[in-house]
Amino acid sequence: MDLELKIKNFGPIDEATIQAGRFTIFAGPNKTGKTFVSKMLYSILGAINANHAQIFFDQMAYKIQLDLQRFEQGDVIVAQRPLSAIRRGIKKIHSILREASPNYSIHHEPEKLRSAQPELIAEVEKIKAHFRFLKENVQTDIRKIDKNIIASGSEIIINFESTIDFLESNFKTLDLAIHFGRQFKFRQNVQGNFQASDFSILKGKGDLPLYFGVQGAGELRETDDSFEFTPYLKTFQKQPISEAFYFESPLYWKLKSALESIKLDSNSPFRSLNGVPDYFYDMAVALRRKRAEHPLHFFGKLHRSLHSAIGGRISLSDTGDLEFHEKDKSIPLSL
Repeated sequence: MDLELKIKNFGPIDEATIQAGRFTIFAGPNKTGKTFVSKMLYSILGAINANHAQIFFDQMAYKIQLDLQRFEQGDVIVAQRPLSAIRRGIKKIHSILREASPNYSIHHEPEKLRSAQPELIAEVEKIKAHFRFLKENVQTDIRKIDKNIIASGSEIIINFESTIDFLESNFKTLDLAIHFGRQFKFRQNVQGNFQASDFSILKGKGDLPLYFGVQGAGELRETDDSFEFTPYLKTFQKQPISEAFYFESPLYWKLKSALESIKLDSNSPFRSLNGVPDYFYDMAVALRRKRAEHPLHFFGKLHRSLHSAIGGRISLSDTGDLEFHEKDKSIPLSL
């Protein structure tokens, strides 16, 4: 799939139109925008081609879990039965979404989810019923008559009810769940891949508003007070990209095992910036998933020519590490 990139006032680039094909190399001096462009392209493709409803629910589930923890840590008596039931409901919804859309392709995502919609809404209703019971317990079993405690409990109740109502309304209108999941995934990708919390650092020094558009995929546009991402799903779904990869510095791969062992919880949509770009972890996960398949199959003739040129072959170990084999030697790719 060929992609045309249109760029304005983005990083070191004042304005450019770039043609990117299935195999594209960006070459040039340092600080000319190669990394900026490739990271943003990867972030956009990764945001569009994802399990959006699952990403949306992960965000909601994380907020619910935080509120439940606040209940348990506060100076109030709460019944454990409804808390456990709510957590079981969250796990059940995770399971329903995985079964409805087991892979990361956006192809026919609304249709896949529609069949699971009644079950999703039913589970949300159960969670609401358990929370009503929990709410009644909190209101009647406060051990200390303290305004701060009452105010804190009321705040948790309001936040929880707001989250559940928002979750229910989005499951009733699945396009909204997909929309919010897509928007959140894009922001997560940009922050994780650029290791920056503020989009304004991506803007160049020119006077024009920042713009980065990928023909047939989507665009990032600077508005008066924010940065908005708009996907072009109807065009993109006609030629879906099954998966996108970003491979950069071999330094990360020298530290692969150590970095994976200290990785923050990937299920948390609010994970901290830890100095290691998300694309490294994305590639590590993909390699483990591809180990039993044919990781070089999609290159076809190209990978056979490559193996011939380098006088050996590249393969995946059982742990998902890339290795170079030459006769009876096996060398880690980072070396």
